[in-house]
Amino acid sequence: MKYNLPAIRTFLAVAEEGGFRRAADSLGMAVATVSQHISALETELGVALLERTTRRVTLTETGASYFSLCQRILRELEEVTDSARQSFTEPTGLLRISVSGAFGRRVVTPIILRFMSEHPHIQVDLVATGQYVDLQGDAVDIAIRIGTPREVEPVRVREFAPVQRILCASPAYLEQQGTPKTPDDLTTHQCIVRSHRPNDREWRLYTAKGEESAVYVNGRMSVNDPELMLNACLSRLGIAFLPDIYAQPYLENGRLMRVLPQHRMAPGNLHAAYRSESLVFPKVLRCLEFLEKELAQILG
Repeated sequence: MKYNLPAIRTFLAVAEEGGFRRAADSLGMAVATVSQHISALETELGVALLERTTRRVTLTETGASYFSLCQRILRELEEVTDSARQSFTEPTGLLRISVSGAFGRRVVTPIILRFMSEHPHIQVDLVATGQYVDLQGDAVDIAIRIGTPREVEPVRVREFAPVQRILCASPAYLEQQGTPKTPDDLTTHQCIVRSHRPNDREWRLYTAKGEESAVYVNGRMSVNDPELMLNACLSRLGIAFLPDIYAQPYLENGRLMRVLPQHRMAPGNLHAAYRSESLVFPKVLRCLEFLEKELAQILG
């Protein structure tokens, strides 16, 4: 059923003002328009709401009940509307966010903490996992991931700044095993590879000019987490490709060195997945905007 809100508001004004003319003045409309609204509402309801005489307008018994009910409903509607506007100005509620373990701990968690500091009415349930989650089934609002998006409708994706990846090794490893001069030299080195991705032993390297080299690497160590890869690299177990944001502190303190610095791996696709309907919630929209801004500054 459709509700004629303009006519209901006109009816409330007539009842409150005690007449058509005074209601018309308060609403800023013609008396004839007020009369049309009341007639249309009574016809729609099939009952008389007002008793009209030449001297006054009063509510019928049904009209009095309808007046009280409509007055309460419209007041509640205004309160809900004000609350919705306020929540857009200052988002509230629980956000459930899924992140990959290592990237979540090193990069995303500090951002989320800053977001919570700026929005004190937000609560966050931050879930670290290396697995893709079912946004609907697991009640996750935002899933932050690195890799090729796997989502289909009704899930949407927001791309963030790419995660640059570089080749690194410990100085002790390079002193003992030698420093590769070309991509092909990697085939004679211990390389730390990812263990859960297809073609994880085929490394594709790119120069600043876009020139590509593909090499098939081997090594004693394979891992399923970049944090483990970093630790293995620091422990002199071989050469690894690492997100530059992970490697930078160790490059600065000398515990790691760049390998083939003129080459990079293809950047990781950092993105947030979220349900299509989630953008109607200010908390989700604000968090996505905050993440995009902060990640752009961090990742460059």
